Amino acid sequence: ALSEIGEYLVVTRPNVTGLIDGLVADGLVKRIDHPEDRRMVLAQLTPTGREFMRKFVPFHHRVICDVMSGMTRQEKRQIVSLLDKLRARLREAQIPQLEES
Repeated sequence: ALSEIGEYLVVTRPNVTGLIDGLVADGLVKRIDHPEDRRMVLAQLTPTGREFMRKFVPFHHRVICDVMSGMTRQEKRQIVSLLDKLRARLREAQIPQLEES
């Protein structure tokens, strides 16, 4: 569900809508109605989106491994732990929305 994507990425609902709009426009994702809850919309990878992910995931893994190659195992654990804490804190924080003028 789109709301779950927002929670995972720690972004607001309007931001999720914008992200999904872009992915739909690029042909990577399609919106589908939830079969049991009309209020919910699901996002599903298209065949093009699956092909993109098939190529992107190994590439992303190589980049992360390269970036972290100069770190010890303990440093890698520490950075992952700190990022997990930051994500949890962002989820809990009451961050005000910037009002457009």
